[in-house]
Amino acid sequence: IALNLYSQSIPEPERIRTYDVLHYDFFISPDILNKNIKGYGKIKLSPLNNGFNKFEIDAISFNINNIFINGFETKDFDYDGKKLNINLNKDYNISDTLLCEINYSCSPQAGLYFIYPTELNPDFPMQIWSQGQSEDNKHWIPIYDYPNDKSTSEIKVELDENLVSISNGYLKESYPSDNPGKRIDHWVMDKPHSSYLIMLGAGDYHIVKDNSQIVPVESYVYKNRINEGEYSFRNTGAMMELFNEYFDYVYPWVNYKQVVVKDFIYGGMENTTATVLNERSYYTPEIENDYSSDGLIAHELGHQWWGDLTTCRNWSELWLNESFATFCNDIWTQKFHGEDEFDYEMLKNQDDATRAQNRVGKFSIWAGNGSLTANNYSKGSVIINSMRKVLGDFYFKKSLNKFLKDNEYGIVETQDLINAVNETVNETSIGKDYKWMFDQWIWKAGYPEFDVSWNYDDERKKIIYEVKQLKPADTLTPVFKMPVDLLISYDTLKFVQNINIEGLENKFEIDFPAKPEFIVFDHGNHFLEKLNYKRDRIEIYNQIIKSEKPIDRIMAIRELKTYPYDNLILEVLINKLKTDEFWAVRYEAALALSEYKRDNVVKSLIDAYSFQNNSKVKRGIVDAIGIIKLSSGESFLNQLLLSEKNEYIISEVLKSLTKILPDSKYPDILISYKDTESHRHVIKLAVVQGLDSAARIKPDEKIKNVLLDIAFGKNIDARVRVESVQALVYFAKDDDVNQKAFQYIDWNYNPMKVALIKLLGASGNKKYIEPLKKMNEKTTVRSVNLAIIGAVKNLEK
Repeated sequence: IALNLYSQSIPEPERIRTYDVLHYDFFISPDILNKNIKGYGKIKLSPLNNGFNKFEIDAISFNINNIFINGFETKDFDYDGKKLNINLNKDYNISDTLLCEINYSCSPQAGLYFIYPTELNPDFPMQIWSQGQSEDNKHWIPIYDYPNDKSTSEIKVELDENLVSISNGYLKESYPSDNPGKRIDHWVMDKPHSSYLIMLGAGDYHIVKDNSQIVPVESYVYKNRINEGEYSFRNTGAMMELFNEYFDYVYPWVNYKQVVVKDFIYGGMENTTATVLNERSYYTPEIENDYSSDGLIAHELGHQWWGDLTTCRNWSELWLNESFATFCNDIWTQKFHGEDEFDYEMLKNQDDATRAQNRVGKFSIWAGNGSLTANNYSKGSVIINSMRKVLGDFYFKKSLNKFLKDNEYGIVETQDLINAVNETVNETSIGKDYKWMFDQWIWKAGYPEFDVSWNYDDERKKIIYEVKQLKPADTLTPVFKMPVDLLISYDTLKFVQNINIEGLENKFEIDFPAKPEFIVFDHGNHFLEKLNYKRDRIEIYNQIIKSEKPIDRIMAIRELKTYPYDNLILEVLINKLKTDEFWAVRYEAALALSEYKRDNVVKSLIDAYSFQNNSKVKRGIVDAIGIIKLSSGESFLNQLLLSEKNEYIISEVLKSLTKILPDSKYPDILISYKDTESHRHVIKLAVVQGLDSAARIKPDEKIKNVLLDIAFGKNIDARVRVESVQALVYFAKDDDVNQKAFQYIDWNYNPMKVALIKLLGASGNKKYIEPLKKMNEKTTVRSVNLAIIGAVKNLEK
């Protein structure tokens, strides 16, 4: 799953299985407008122990019509609205097979979602789509809903004839239903996968076929966005070929399908052979420099190996799914855009990890100490890349291949990867144990902080290089060890020296014929660390100006911005901003200049803007001017609103004007852009976010009315709606606001429903307490339950 914001909580202990599901067989007849289904489930299972005489099945808020065991109806079961506990009429042994059949109906509030035209979204299509992770499929099908069991599956779905269906595996047959105007599609998944990966979707789609030579690749796109769909998903086959080669493991399933759906709650979901993606997946050549969904597409495709073929046995081991899927989109970047883009992407992943630690605290990648998005995703990919550096490409790739082959179609834990690494390396060596990598990077937390210094012994022609690792302040942070590359440079002589950091105090003597102009610590930036480099500015300038690798120049630019301003800093950074060949160096130079709140810096940034041919660098300059917050940037930003056509730059300009202009002035500019359409609605989002800031300082009737128009307007993007409702919190006590929130409280998109509930909770109006309590009694979605509980608590104060 991509962009899933897991809560910071410790996962439940691994669920203990009492039986093994061999096969699921479902018949589903959905009623989209009434948001319910009629279903029939057949579960073929086998006991894991002798004396098996009862078992449980997960099913949330089902109406149970009949249950049959081995063809005979049984009434001997208990159902509490969450689990079916079925008693058997005799003991069964591990050699036995049982068939449990369940005839049911339900109105799922999660797991399976119904999309249809509504009063405020009249242009919505008719769609259904499922989202099983983590444990939501039990809201629409009766299953064992936990990742440590795998089975084959099939689904027969009854649909209107004008809709196209998608599910796991291959479409075995399609035939007319006994109900007029209906058709039944029969999908079969003939290789085992975990139940949270079972998927069903339907809508009015055009199918784009890829030219892949491996397996059929199909992308389900809207009929009015065929050209965008063809462009957006054009690289899927090439990604599959890359992953086949990189992991030396041929794509393991019969086909690959991906479908774009309305109001998807995450970025994407890697259901086996049937990925679901949100509408932000669409992009065009015109905006590709500012936004591409290639990373998302590669991430979900990578899951077909990492998460679907091999699956975390419990949610504490989630990193084995998500970190490797994130690494998949990184290696696609490396292949498609080159080494420099890959290095910068890894640096941005490091930034995500450090921000997450600063924001919510220190947690390990292994989620048993608390699950965290940036650890399972961004930080995990960084650590995988560090492991690649430690092992070397050959052993790294060979270890991943062994892991996949040894555990194919199975459930895995971190120890399985340790075994694969050690067994691979020890095919040619004896006694090597790489468990230490996992101890420090997966089970422990944080990252090392180094004090680094060096001097040159001219008489002995040696560099004395000292690395002091700061003693960890807690038991969760280890003393790290890592093999770090130093790039030593003097004139045309450039030499890479590897040093092994293993303790708190590390001192190295390195032969070199002259005093270096600069030494790069962690050349190539392979490791996540905090560096306190004790050296003068001239050495930093040299690294910025003379380093061949852009990532080394970027790291020096980031180091330089910690120094007080002087004219030489401005000269060096502006020179890089105007002339560096790699866009990210120019972008980082612009952001570094934002540290210096001076009019001459603003003037220099404005002057450098005309040198740029990359819109991301232009956005960086605009952002830097906004961060500096001096009025000398106002006129230039206003000119950009008139001259720039790039939607992403306009969005950035609006954000920067919000920072620069007085509170009484910028809301009018924002409001003038409230109806401006843009890719991914970036301009409207900038408007809403700016009005949110204005309302926080001074609630104004004009701002309120604009936010109401957006929040409850017609055919507004879901994300824009949600942020508008959240911004209305400053007006929550106004009757027109809380009455609107209550009117639409049963919204069909759970994040919007949660935002409306929280808005009512801030209203101070006690008349909403009882309706909210009644709503809570009927709600089976935890995020909605928690929002209601919080709202009621606020109202009862």
